[in-house]
Amino acid sequence: MLMIDISIDLEAQAAYVQLSRGEYSRMIEIDESTNVDLASDGTVLGVEFLYFGNLDLTRESLASRKVVENAHVIEAILEAQELLITKLSTASL
Repeated sequence: MLMIDISIDLEAQAAYVQLSRGEYSRMIEIDESTNVDLASDGTVLGVEFLYFGNLDLTRESLASRKVVENAHVIEAILEAQELLITKLSTASL
């Protein structure tokens, strides 16, 4: 079962969406404002968004980047982005 946790820093306009638990292995820098943490088996642990103004990633834009390794990483980024957008639009922060 996935354990989703969203940490938001409104002042910095940054957030971390934790999608699963596990031992951190490495980070992939998607772009200047998006990073993905991975476990050694490739499981996406979480996605860091460093600027809320860049919450416009698409499947196509992610697939065109050489740093995105496979489809499950793309899907995790899109899921995290949607969860964050929903949280920002519905929460009283």
